[in-house]
Parts: sequence; C-alpha cells; structure tokens
Amino acid sequence: MKLSPDYDSQHLVRTTLAAASFVLLAAGCGGGTKAEEAPTPAATAAAPTASPTPVALPYTKNPECKPFPVYAQNRWLPYGTIIRRSPSILADKIGSYGPNEVIAVDGEFTGTEDVYADNPEPWNSRDWFHVANNGGGYVTWAGVRATPTENDPTLKADGGPQAPEPAECRTAPPQ
Repeated sequence: MKLSPDYDSQHLVRTTLAAASFVLLAAGCGGGTKAEEAPTPAATAAAPTASPTPVALPYTKNPECKPFPVYAQNRWLPYGTIIRRSPSILADKIGSYGPNEVIAVDGEFTGTEDVYADNPEPWNSRDWFHVANNGGGYVTWAGVRATPTENDPTLKADGGPQAPEPAECRTAPPQ
C-alpha cells in the first residue's frame, strides 16, 4: 500500500486526538464535580500501546493459512482494538492496537458468545481472529477492517470495509 508523505504526521495527530478525546470522555463519566478533579495535561496524553505478553491460549493454526493483514478500526469510539488472552470478551486484556494499526492474523473462527450484540450488522459478528505475532492473542472481527478507515463522529458512515475471511484460515476455536 502506498501512503502519502503526510500519513505518519496525520496518523500521529489523529491517534493523539482520539486518545485525548477518550481520556476526557472517560474523565467526564467519573462523577466528579470539583474543578481540581479535571485531568491534567499529562493525564490526557496518549499512553503508549502495551505490548502483549505471550500468555494467549494455545492455538492450532491451519498450515494452509498464511498470515494476512487487518487494520484496527478507526471508525467509531473507542478507536483501535483490544487483544484478549482467549476469544472471549470476558478474557484478560493482554494488549491493544491503536487506530489503523496493522495486525498480522493467521486464523479466524466463530466464538460461542455474542461479542458486541448491539452493534449493527455485520459488526455484531461472533468471529475472532488469532494474532500471528507479538505473543498471540485474539481480536474481535468487529474491531478490525480490511483497510485503514477514517473516524466518523457523526455515526452515519458505514463501518468500513470488512476484514478478509480466507476460507483456508477458518478453523475451530481454541480449546
């Protein structure tokens, strides 16, 4: 993919603004009313993305499935996607990817529970992808896209291009 020369600076600005918006939104939901409880500039700075540790559940990869790229979603808040220890929304968070960050995945399967049941079709899928590097882990199908996306604070845009689903990468969930 060929990116414009300004992509890195535009991405940095968007990522920083998205993280700051999220922090400010979260701070506003805390119930505090005193002026001294407002976040400081240091508190609103974007925290670095945590590198996942290799604590994901074992995964049996189909040797026919070659790792392929997907992108952490950047369409709607919260931007980016979470890496889970196992394919469950209740599983431990072991890391995250920022908006439009490339993720190498090497398997896809349908989980047993609703992930984001209130999302519109098709973003309410029960599917998960296995992360091919960084110690493994699992990301939801709803949290990734086929290409980078622009954010949409109006909530009127479609979700963006759906992540690819190569037939040779469909497999049974980890046990």
